[in-house]
Amino acid sequence: MKNLFLVIILSILTQTSNAEQATSGNLLPNAGVGTTSVQNQSGSIDGINGSNGWTTSGVSNFNNELEAQGTGTISANGSLLNITTEKENGGQFTTTTNSLDGGVRLDSTTEVQSCEWIGSAHQCGQATNGRDSYSTTVNIKDENNQVLSSVTQNRNNDAGYYGNTFTYNDTVIHNGTGARNWDWTWTGVDGNNVNATGAVGPNLLGAELTATLLDIDYSPIPPAVQTELVSFNNEIREEFKKLEEVINLKEEVKLEKVASIQEEPKLTEPKMEKFKEPVKTMPVKKEEEPKQFVTQNKQITSQSSSPAQTKTLKQETSKEEKMVKEIAKEEKTEKTKQVSNKSSSNSNVSSENKPSVSVVLQKTMDKIDERVKDIGKNLKIKNLFKMRAMVDNSLLDVYNIPFYETKNIYKDQPSIQDNRRIYTTSLESYQRSDPIFQMQRNVQKMRLQRERLTREIEMLKNGQ
Repeated sequence: MKNLFLVIILSILTQTSNAEQATSGNLLPNAGVGTTSVQNQSGSIDGINGSNGWTTSGVSNFNNELEAQGTGTISANGSLLNITTEKENGGQFTTTTNSLDGGVRLDSTTEVQSCEWIGSAHQCGQATNGRDSYSTTVNIKDENNQVLSSVTQNRNNDAGYYGNTFTYNDTVIHNGTGARNWDWTWTGVDGNNVNATGAVGPNLLGAELTATLLDIDYSPIPPAVQTELVSFNNEIREEFKKLEEVINLKEEVKLEKVASIQEEPKLTEPKMEKFKEPVKTMPVKKEEEPKQFVTQNKQITSQSSSPAQTKTLKQETSKEEKMVKEIAKEEKTEKTKQVSNKSSSNSNVSSENKPSVSVVLQKTMDKIDERVKDIGKNLKIKNLFKMRAMVDNSLLDVYNIPFYETKNIYKDQPSIQDNRRIYTTSLESYQRSDPIFQMQRNVQKMRLQRERLTREIEMLKNGQ
């Protein structure tokens, strides 16, 4: 799970697959010397032409080589800023802090001779017992010379002069920010006496150190975005932690369920011989059960109205309905007369001359007030009449009145639409390259996976 976390973070935060690289020439003091007579002529490593520019200790200086005594060191250091490099697609580029923050790789190549011991196949010089050894160390440092990345390799390959030299390569990479300086050291040790003062140790014949910028177009992330990335980084860690807990819990529930199924005893049917004795049942008194219900029913009946009262209510209701029908009939007859009178005077009767529903309703209410003086009955008859009118859809027109009068105030407006394309990049493509959006999507995926596993655990617990 931790490896998966690292893969997700690296896939979001490092995008060097399409980044342009640039490589420097030899950064060591012997840059530009070319191959010397003691080197393998098939190679192209810069040889040694003295100790100028190097920092040495326990080393003898010869014409085309630097030889370690009992223990000898040769070192150099420098800045990674303002170095002229060659771009992989052609052209030169001078290193800057931003380009260095895109990542740096240092490649070291060293050519040696170590035949000054008795067992060497290329025995030379003052051969003694004990095989000689040598090592190289390359460091990438920040502006305060604190080591950010380092590599050290120890070797004891048997090598002679000319065509028998031995060449080895070492590489160190720093993918983070802050790389500003470099440091290089070669050490030779005599296999017979590490404290010897004579020139009896391995010889450095050639050396090169190059720097490669992994992304020369690197641009630092703004502090606000960096804070968000750190926050999401912590959130992803928490999500992975919870997801691991859910997965572990699911596995435990599965194991418990399997164990319970394996250990569950087989159920056996009980023997019926124990129940040979017949069971005696008590007789049920049917008359006792409904007594309470009957009593309550009688009480309810006594509290309700008597048959005579019910009959009176029905009669009154039918009278009221009859009166509503009579009034409606009169209104209909009156409307017919008005229409016939108007049609006799003018054959073209428009809908505008018809009385409105509100006027007809008001006349009906007035007639009810004239005939029925009892307030209770008056209200009942009015309500009945209004309900009948609503059923016939003749009363709904009274309420079908627009709240605002429609008026078109925007006429003959000129077209102000601008069809120019302002944004060349769509929102979708921008989101795909946004690290925060990508991390949010990954967090959401993990949450959904955790919820799905949680539901599966609940189903396993419930035995579904």
